Amino acid sequence: MLSAYFDTNPFDNLLKLNGLTQADLEALRSAIQDGKLSVVANALNLQETIDALHSKKPEVVIPQLELLSLA
Repeated sequence: MLSAYFDTNPFDNLLKLNGLTQADLEALRSAIQDGKLSVVANALNLQETIDALHSKKPEVVIPQLELLSLA
């Protein structure tokens, strides 16, 4: 299994589909669910996501937490 560490920026880019299609996102989710890819998240990802509650865009928190739950 391939492991990848994502800091908070790739999670943000996944949510915004920056340079990605919905099919790309589904392929990534499929690879994770099939055990072909492990995305490693850590406390910093969680802290930065929760800190967004106090930013100008708190609506990103729940979707980003959902992405983190796949990691």
